[in-house]
Amino acid sequence: MVQKQKITACAFIYKNGKMLGVQRAAHKEFLPNKWELVGGHIEFGEVIENGLKREIKEELNIDVQLEDPFHVFTYLKDKDTHSVEIIFLAKFIENQKIMLDSGALQSYKWLTREEATELYDNKDAEFTAIIKWFDIVKNKNFY
Repeated sequence: MVQKQKITACAFIYKNGKMLGVQRAAHKEFLPNKWELVGGHIEFGEVIENGLKREIKEELNIDVQLEDPFHVFTYLKDKDTHSVEIIFLAKFIENQKIMLDSGALQSYKWLTREEATELYDNKDAEFTAIIKWFDIVKNKNFY
């Protein structure tokens, strides 16, 4: 068995105190219908931020103002792949129309904290990042 590591970058896209949640396509083999943050695998040799912007463009057809990394975690997939996920904050740039790549995603919503806690799996490390962001900004000027 060949073991490998993969880098995944995701964006916590926010505007007006809400976060952008996306739902994986039902036909996806890995985690169909799951709500997640937008992003994907970084190609070998690719600058992480450039790869994340590429993934966002491919999946949502938008540009974002990428900010600092916000949360990092690791997980094992299929016993032979160790993935490192880096979550960046990203501000939504107004006057853009989100157009989903139907091969990857089936739905999106701008979510409040309460809505996010209903849609996201609380055992998932992305859930921890989501709660962390809402807790930090409840008294800040992100709204």
